[in-house]
Amino acid sequence: MIAYVLLASAVVACGAGAERTKTGSSSTFRFWALTAVALLVLASRQGIGTDWRLYESRYVRFQPYSALADYVQLADQETGFVVLQFFAQRVGLSFWQFAALVSVITVVLTALAIRKLAPEGKVLALALFISVGPFLASFNTIRQSLAAAVLILGVSFAGRSRAPMLICGLLAVTLHSSALLPLALFGVLSFGSKLSWRSFFLAAAVAAGVAAWLGPRFLDEAAFARYSEYFTNDLDTAGAGLGSLFLVALRLTTVFLLFNLAKTSDMSSEQARWFLRVALLSLFFSTAAFISVPIARFDYYFSPVALAGCALVISTQRQSGRSFWLRTSALGVGVVALIVSSRYLHGIFPYAGLWDQ
Repeated sequence: MIAYVLLASAVVACGAGAERTKTGSSSTFRFWALTAVALLVLASRQGIGTDWRLYESRYVRFQPYSALADYVQLADQETGFVVLQFFAQRVGLSFWQFAALVSVITVVLTALAIRKLAPEGKVLALALFISVGPFLASFNTIRQSLAAAVLILGVSFAGRSRAPMLICGLLAVTLHSSALLPLALFGVLSFGSKLSWRSFFLAAAVAAGVAAWLGPRFLDEAAFARYSEYFTNDLDTAGAGLGSLFLVALRLTTVFLLFNLAKTSDMSSEQARWFLRVALLSLFFSTAAFISVPIARFDYYFSPVALAGCALVISTQRQSGRSFWLRTSALGVGVVALIVSSRYLHGIFPYAGLWDQ
């Protein structure tokens, strides 16, 4: 529990200060300090997370195979992640070291994306990602969280060019096939305010349909069977409880803030509309938890971006007093959510780290 208290303390200590300063050096230091604490907690974990033992057994089982082609053929995971495991083993990394490497990549890429998406609200955006975003879920979803970080980094460049988003998106698909649907939806979002709301929802529905049709064709037979089980397992389709209801309330609040505060901030109308649409997709997938928990995991790709928009609209309020109270309220809710989630999220409590060995 001490690790989660440390994380919550860092969220408050780093997130509480103003970000619109003359030099920006203070907010930059706090941003990377918070990133370092998140890295320490995630990368130092030992044996916790619902998938830890499964990934560890696969990592050890495939060590005897020296040829990359054999390794890829025998593994039932996406090629990109298998290749990453292969080279990690070739340089002699233990599974814990490999898991730590993946954690570092995930957190650093997400932090870089957040810094680019919300330059004037980056510390609050990172604090929200850690406290009410999918940070804690990355303890359990190693590959999907890595894929989300890669895709989000590409999305952060979408305002200038769609090429980085496409490259990062395709790379993310090689890590976890679920990235195909978010890539298609972010492709629709890349057109910004050029699409009316009606056209946006229609294009998003078409993109989702195309991604759903193409998805199985990216998977081999073993992987397709494994993903199919996600949607037929009673545990995953049984719906969700109060935790998911609270998450939906948080995502709904993000939509509300982006919708109501954009006019009193320095955000452009086009930028506000783009973030609002991302937040609506985040709300849609988080609500899907009441139908199927695996579908709700698509929120991992959208909520970090939506929360970055929320942090940006709070930090750029023209009235500094309003910005202060909104930031304070957001951090308060975030700390409560972080402590409660760390206690009740399956597989991550009690915390076990290197210092517990």
